[in-house]
Amino acid sequence: MAFALTGGSTSGINLDVGSSLVKSDWDDIDRKEIIDKVRSSFNYTLLRKIRPYDPNEEEKLAAQLSSSVKLSDKPKDRQQQLNQLWTWVNRRASKIRGPPMRYPAQQQLLDLVDKHLSMCLKAEASNKKLRSLSVILSTPTGSGKTFTAVMMQKHLLKSVEPEKDGSGGQIGFPNMILLYSVPTKQVLKRVGQECEAHGVVYWTAASIRDDAFEVRRPYSIRTERGGKGGDMGPMAEQLEKTNSRGKEFHDLGGGKPEMIIADIRATAAIMAVAAKAEPGSMFHARNLILYFDEPNMGIDHDAKLRETVQSITSNSPLVTILASATLPDWPDLESWWNGQMPGKQPIIYKTISQRPYELPMSTLNLLHNGVVHPRNPLQVFRSFEEFKELIGGEGDLCKQRAVLLTRHFSEAQAGEFLRFPRMSESELSDVAALDLRSLRMKVEERFHSLTKEEFQIFTSKAAAVTAAAAAATANSSSSSSSSIIGTPAVWFNTPRKAPSLRDLVSKKGVTMVATLNPLEMALVIAGKYSDPDGWAQTIVSIKEKISEAHAAKKARDRAARRSQKKDKDEGPEGSFGDEMMGAIQVTLKPGVWVFLDEIADSEMDTLAMLAKGVAFTSCGVQDDVVKRIYQQALLFVPEHVGGSLPPVNVLVVDYSSIYGTDCPAVDTIVLCADLGRSLSWPDHQQFLGRLRRDGTAILVGDDRLLRRAVIGLEQDEAAVAGGGAPKQKALL
Repeated sequence: MAFALTGGSTSGINLDVGSSLVKSDWDDIDRKEIIDKVRSSFNYTLLRKIRPYDPNEEEKLAAQLSSSVKLSDKPKDRQQQLNQLWTWVNRRASKIRGPPMRYPAQQQLLDLVDKHLSMCLKAEASNKKLRSLSVILSTPTGSGKTFTAVMMQKHLLKSVEPEKDGSGGQIGFPNMILLYSVPTKQVLKRVGQECEAHGVVYWTAASIRDDAFEVRRPYSIRTERGGKGGDMGPMAEQLEKTNSRGKEFHDLGGGKPEMIIADIRATAAIMAVAAKAEPGSMFHARNLILYFDEPNMGIDHDAKLRETVQSITSNSPLVTILASATLPDWPDLESWWNGQMPGKQPIIYKTISQRPYELPMSTLNLLHNGVVHPRNPLQVFRSFEEFKELIGGEGDLCKQRAVLLTRHFSEAQAGEFLRFPRMSESELSDVAALDLRSLRMKVEERFHSLTKEEFQIFTSKAAAVTAAAAAATANSSSSSSSSIIGTPAVWFNTPRKAPSLRDLVSKKGVTMVATLNPLEMALVIAGKYSDPDGWAQTIVSIKEKISEAHAAKKARDRAARRSQKKDKDEGPEGSFGDEMMGAIQVTLKPGVWVFLDEIADSEMDTLAMLAKGVAFTSCGVQDDVVKRIYQQALLFVPEHVGGSLPPVNVLVVDYSSIYGTDCPAVDTIVLCADLGRSLSWPDHQQFLGRLRRDGTAILVGDDRLLRRAVIGLEQDEAAVAGGGAPKQKALL
C-alpha cells in the first residue's frame, strides 16, 4: 500500500509515545492470573490448530456458501438477514469450517522468510555474501501482527520438529533469534504474555537511562535458583552476562533465547551491537530477525524517537519486518527507511499487504457544544468534486481512502447505497451469499458510479427529503416507499444531547476515551466533579469496606497464631492457618476487587474511580492497582458473560495506547479534542482500529477534526479567512 507520510503534529504539543517502559511494566509480563487468561483465550488454541493458507479451500467455501443461502419470505426477517451481512461477524475467516487457516498475508510472510533463510544457508555453504531482506507487513489493525510473530517463532524458526497441525512442514532455523521491538507497554505485556503462555524461551531488554540497559531472563525459563541478575550496563555487556548466566544455571535454551522482547531504545542498542559483533557471535546481525512493530509510531511528534528509528534501520539485520497498518510502501518512504548503507550488500525489499476490507463497522459522530451529531461517511466531503478527486482519483492513496471509508457505513446505509431495496429476489439471493469483504468491495465499486444528484441526496437532508417526497408520489401506485434510495431517516440520524462525556459511555461494551491527561479525564467521567455528593458517599463506603477488611485481617491473624500454637502441641495436622492464608480482598463493585495489602499507597479518588467502573493508563508511572485492573479489562470478552456490561466499562488512555491496545470488548471510542488535533492521519486510523467489534466512533470537535481523522485532510482556515477558496492540506 502506498500513501504519503508527510505531516505530523501541528499543535506543538510534545506527545510521549510510550517507549519509556519502567520496571513494573516488565514485571507485569508473567503475572500468573494474566497468563492463565491468555491460556484460556482463543488465540492460544488457535496457534496450536491453525493450518497453512489454502486458496483452493477458500474458493470451495465461497461456492458452498452460495449454494446454501436462502432468504426469508418475511420482509422483516429478510431485512434482518441483509443487515447481518454488513456486520463484522460476516467476515470470511468466521465462515471456514474445520481448523482455521492462516491469513494469506501471514502465509506469504512465513513462506518469504523461510525461502530467504534457506537461500542464506546455501549461500554460506558456498562462501557467498548474504543479502538482507526487508519486508513491510502492511495489514489492518486487529489482524494479528503480534500473533504472527509468535507463530513465526513456533511454526518456522523453532529447532524441534514443528507440530503437524500448522507447521507447513518446516524444519526450523535454530540459530535465528527473533527480536521483537515493542512500541508501547501494552504491546510489551501482550507479547510477553503470549511467549509465557506458549512456552517460548525469551529474554527482555529494557532501556534504563541513556546508555544503561537491563537484559533479563524471566522465571519461566530458569531451571535452577541463582543468577538472578538485575544489574544494568551497556547493551553488549548485558547480552554477554545474560548468556553466561543462562549457561551456568542451565536455563531453557542453554543461554540462548528464541526471542528477545525489547523497547525501541533497547532495540537500537542491540542492532548497534549486532552490527559490530564477530561473525561467530550469537548476536551477529546474520542471526537476527527484527520484527519491528509499529515503527512509524510517534516519529512525527518526537525528534529523538525519529533518530532512534533511523539508527535501527541503518543497522538492519539479515531479516527485517516492519509491521504496521499505516506504513507506506517502499517508494513512498523517506530513503533512510531502507537501511541501505555504504559497503553493505544490496537489500531485497518486499511488501506484503492486506487491504482493510474487514475492519469492524465504525459509525461516525461529532460531539460539539454538548450535542452528538451523527455523520454519514459521505458528509465528510465538502463537495461531489472533492469526493471524486479524493476517492475516485488515481493512485494508492485514493484506493486506501475508499477502502477505509466503507467501514463507516451503517447496515441500512450500505443496503441503500448498494440499492438492495430495488433489487429483485434473485439479485438479493446472490447478495446474501457474499461475505463482508465482498460487500465492501461492491461499495467501493459503487463509489465510481455515484452521480452528483445521488451524492447530494446522501449528504443534504433537504435534498433527501425532496427526493423522497417526489419518489413517493411517483411510485404510490406501483411500489412502496421502501424502494426509495436516500431515505432521510437512514442517512440523517437525529442529534442527541450529551452534556458531559459520561453521556457517551456505551451501554453494552467497553468505551475507550483518548486524551492528553488520562487521570483527570477518568475522574471527570467517573463523576468526581459533576456529582460531588455521590462521590463523597462512594469514598465513605470504600473506607467502611477497608475498615471491615482490616478487622477481618486481624481476626485471621489471631486465628493463624492460635493454629500455629496448636500445631506445636498436636503436630503438623492443624490446617486452619493454611485455610486463612488467602489475601484479604476489598470489593469495590461486583467484579472489581483489590487486595487489602496493595491499596496502602492508593488515593481514595483512585479507588472511587475504579468503583465507578473507570480505569486509565498512561506513559508515566501509575498506581499498581489501576494497572492490574486495567489489564484485566483488556482481556474481558463479552461473549463469555452473556452480553452483560463489563465490570470496568470505561478505559481512558493517552497517545501511548492508540497503537497496539487490544481489548475485544471495545465498541465505543471517544477522541478528545486536546489529543485529536495533534494526530496525523495514520494516528487517527490506528485509534479507529481500537474498535475490535462493530461500534461507534465519537470525535469531540467539529468537522475539521472529522475530515482529519477519516480522509486525512482539513480545510485551510487561513485561506478561508482571507477570502480565498478553501484549500486542502494533507495530514498524512
